[in-house]
Amino acid sequence: MSESTTRRVAMVWDQHERPKYDLLLEWARGYMHAAIVIFEKQQGAKNPTFYNLLPGVFNLIQSLELFLKAAICLRGKRIPTGQTGHNLECLHSQYHNLFSDEKFAFKCPIGELIEYLARFSKYGQYARYPFDTKGNIWRPNEDIPIELNLKRIRELSQDFERLEPALRKAKPLPP
Repeated sequence: MSESTTRRVAMVWDQHERPKYDLLLEWARGYMHAAIVIFEKQQGAKNPTFYNLLPGVFNLIQSLELFLKAAICLRGKRIPTGQTGHNLECLHSQYHNLFSDEKFAFKCPIGELIEYLARFSKYGQYARYPFDTKGNIWRPNEDIPIELNLKRIRELSQDFERLEPALRKAKPLPP
């Protein structure tokens, strides 16, 4: 007699009933979790590799991008699209303009983090693909320090947890 295995499947049924900002925050948390898992796994690896860490960097970039977009959306503003919509510096600037009160400030060194992530190209292409939009292969000369990135990720994750309730309570700005 063979053992029965249970297949675990995560599903969502209410996606179309939820506001965009809520979905963006959910996805931001998911990408953050993925970044943590990747870096923790590589921290424990005998021979961590640059190419195994790049997806962690991508997930960190994506998580921050989605969090900033959710905040912008919560303020009732249109989410930037195109290249501006992937530019963390532009998104953070818009976030800061919309949420200038100290209670909305990141405690992690957000400017330093954004500057670090920009090394993987302004719009994150380097962390996503091994080549640029013209098909030229990237010439990486970047190291990815595991412990420092884990520290950054954990600090940012704590900021997300602290800021999300305050962002949800903030009132949309008039058009």
